[in-house]
Parts: sequence; C-alpha cells; structure tokens
Amino acid sequence: MEGIAYFVFRPRTFDDLSLENPTGKWRKYRIVKTICLPQIDFENFTTDLLADRQFIEDHSALCTGSRDCLLVTNHHKGTGLLIIPWRGCFVRQAALLPMIQLV
Repeated sequence: MEGIAYFVFRPRTFDDLSLENPTGKWRKYRIVKTICLPQIDFENFTTDLLADRQFIEDHSALCTGSRDCLLVTNHHKGTGLLIIPWRGCFVRQAALLPMIQLV
C-alpha cells in the first residue's frame, strides 16, 4: 500500500504525531510489512516510540528505499502507526494512519 502521510521526526509518544508538530512534513510512503501487536504491547510502544524494539529490529531490513516503512497496528485501536526505522531498532520518523485508510 502506498500513499502520503505527515511524518514526524523522532517522536517520543503517540501524542507527538499531530499535524501541528514543527518537525513533521508530508511525504510519500510504501508499506513493506504490517505488524499487529497485542493491545498491551501496542500501548507500551506508543508511550515510548524512541525505545529499542525487537519487532522493529526483526523487520527493519525490509525498509531499503526512502519511502519504505512498517505499519504497526492493533485491532483494538482506531489508527496504525507508519514507522521509518533507524539503526535497526527504533523509530526515526512516524506518522498516523487512520484505520479507514487500511480498509
């Protein structure tokens, strides 16, 4: 899946991913892998996006192009997170992707 989203550079939490964030910019993306986390893991991830995560390290090698990203989601939330990994295990840039776009 491809599209355009508002990516924020090095967001700390889910709340940092707003359109008003000055470190953000619109950019094209291409999802190379979707990762569905259990609810508690998704909540833990969204409260500290800069922490090293094994699931990012496991799939970061798939992001070879500048538009490539991972989609991290949870079936109980209304959004997914597009992430561009950096150094293999944490989030360099992230964007919100409303679930309506996932259908």
